Amino acid sequence: MLNETITLADLLSATNLSNGIPLNVQMVSTIVPYQFYIQLAITVLGSIFVFFILWGYIKPTIASAIIAIQFRKLMKQTGRNIMIIKHTAQGLFSSAYINQDTLREVIKGMQKFKGESFDIAILSPGGDVFASLYISRLIKQYPAEVRAIIPVYAMSGATLLALSCNQIMMNPTSCLGPTDPQLSSFLGGYGSSKAWNDIVKFKGKRAEDTSISFALMGRQYTHTISETINELIMDKIPNAAKRKKFVQLLTSGNIEHAKPLTPALLMDYGLPITMIEDKTNVILTKLLNSNLYEGVYAIKAPKE
Repeated sequence: MLNETITLADLLSATNLSNGIPLNVQMVSTIVPYQFYIQLAITVLGSIFVFFILWGYIKPTIASAIIAIQFRKLMKQTGRNIMIIKHTAQGLFSSAYINQDTLREVIKGMQKFKGESFDIAILSPGGDVFASLYISRLIKQYPAEVRAIIPVYAMSGATLLALSCNQIMMNPTSCLGPTDPQLSSFLGGYGSSKAWNDIVKFKGKRAEDTSISFALMGRQYTHTISETINELIMDKIPNAAKRKKFVQLLTSGNIEHAKPLTPALLMDYGLPITMIEDKTNVILTKLLNSNLYEGVYAIKAPKE
């Protein structure tokens, strides 16, 4: 009997035969050490994920409040509202640029200003053609004066935004950039409109459908952007010949898309540029270099 194994059924049967003597059964569970660390890691990662979600909602509010504080004295002196468009953040799967979100926020900002004049500080590499063209048209048709302030750079589509304003303010080291359309696909390469045209000409009958399609789209985009810029700068460069040369500079693709167009070069082509005041330049440069601000912010000037 000593070698026999007693099962739970035998135990319960014996209990019933002895008038149901109660049994105290205690369950003891143990956690393997690695299970604890896995649970801890899941908890920490979940907390971080929740934090970033909440930060995404809270950050714009905090940034707007800080911008309002830092710009209060400046806006009180000028009496002008200010809008900031900043795109500098680079991510693993995305990068910041002018897009539909920018368009939506610019519209909200203009509604907030209610037809009052404002300054628009831009730090952006450009972005989506449609969004850039649409925003530039909104700025051009705005009922009050809009001044573009470029303390660092406003390239490509952001240049369209600057040209839409009544006045462009820069410092000697800041720049605008060419606006010739850039076309690409995940598998089809990347290049300017002029580059795709050159590729098709070089390959001739051996040109593939993607190259031909990009070349055609590039010509269409170039025509639209050229017409838009001509309209935007008609009051800034009244001379038709000078205006034509300036439009060709921006849209022809004869210079690299990343070429910095400095105030001196822009003025050589007849575009009027006003220098940013030193005090304003220091405040804006410091503000735009902060990692806290990203996107579009519209701040109303304090009332007297």
